[in-house]
Amino acid sequence: MMDDPNLRLWLLAHTQRQFGLDAADQHGVGFASIVAQFFGDQAQPDALVAVRAWTSALFAALDRQDTHFAAGDLARLDLPVTLIFGAIDDYLSPALARHLAGLFPHADLHLVDNASHWPQWDQPAIVARLVKQAASK
Repeated sequence: MMDDPNLRLWLLAHTQRQFGLDAADQHGVGFASIVAQFFGDQAQPDALVAVRAWTSALFAALDRQDTHFAAGDLARLDLPVTLIFGAIDDYLSPALARHLAGLFPHADLHLVDNASHWPQWDQPAIVARLVKQAASK
């Protein structure tokens, strides 16, 4: 499927719709970030080999993470953790963000208003300020 550019384009548009993006917006995060990974351009090849490697290892990595979650390993971390989520992300929702923050003893959760699954795209100045604050702790 990934070798067929038309199927790749369909998958890209489907994924964008799932995340509430406008697939026709040529100035949006989909075109600026995701299209290059799927199709490449004159400056760089596509990232399909890397995407395939990452996705093939994903479920095993998630199983390892679940083991750490179940063992309470995150609750034993004695360091500050900052979580930055988009307040209007339907995929990684604010409810999930609150749940994840609750797994850490020293978590600061920031739900960025008017930001979706890509808060760094939707509200770059706010996210940059939050990252700088976290790094200075």
